[in-house]
Amino acid sequence: MSILTWIGFIGSIVSIAAGILTFFIWLKVRWQNKKIKEMSGNLPEQWGDFKKSCAYHSRINSSKPYAFCLSLTDRSESIRSEVEKFLKKKKWTDMMKIEELNFNGLTPKNFPEFFDKLKLKRRELSASGATEIHLFISGPMQAAVLIGSMFSNWIPVKVYNLNPNTREYEYWCFIFK
Repeated sequence: MSILTWIGFIGSIVSIAAGILTFFIWLKVRWQNKKIKEMSGNLPEQWGDFKKSCAYHSRINSSKPYAFCLSLTDRSESIRSEVEKFLKKKKWTDMMKIEELNFNGLTPKNFPEFFDKLKLKRRELSASGATEIHLFISGPMQAAVLIGSMFSNWIPVKVYNLNPNTREYEYWCFIFK
């Protein structure tokens, strides 16, 4: 057999293997699309019934959630212990990792530094494969506005507030996309 016959034979085998591989990829994509459509049917409409949307987001809905603690006041160095207490009460300690960013007193002068650190933290959370964020903030309203603008249109972000009467965190709502 000549070399051209061998090249033709090898080319035929590669073509058949590529066709089979393409078929299996097509089956996998079709199966994943079906699964995504099934999952999306269970999601509440984003701007629909607010009560249903809040109820849906009040729990863990994905595989890799993170608790993100932001302490931006000079009153406490970290809010991690209060967040850990909340997660323990909800029985979420084994299901959720905790990330934190502590900034001892946010002012207009150090706001750009805070912005840069927040951007970096968001990149780190994305790189770690975070699928949803449970956000706990102790800080000024200006920081909350910045965080909301930076974290909207990302993964689901659920916002918690420290109740001043009970000194425990409570779920409020999620950041709309």
